[in-house]
Amino acid sequence: MLAFLLFAGALHVDLGPLRSRAVPVIVLATFGTAASTLMVGVAVWQAAALLGQPMGLAWAMVFGALISPTDPVAVLHTQEHQCAAPPQG
Repeated sequence: MLAFLLFAGALHVDLGPLRSRAVPVIVLATFGTAASTLMVGVAVWQAAALLGQPMGLAWAMVFGALISPTDPVAVLHTQEHQCAAPPQG
């Protein structure tokens, strides 16, 4: 289902401004997803331990990796409703 949502959202992305910001977008997307995976994974691992249901850190990280990439759907929705500032320089 996520693939269809991303495809439908990507149909409406203006590629001109996206190309002009390619490097920051790639860097932020890569490190943002990695940071989100790490934060969610550690939080789930700790929460499971606190609830008396210990979970391996690797499985918690897998969960974090599955949850983190869903953020692009929210980004596409936000992008549709707000205009990004034009590049300076």
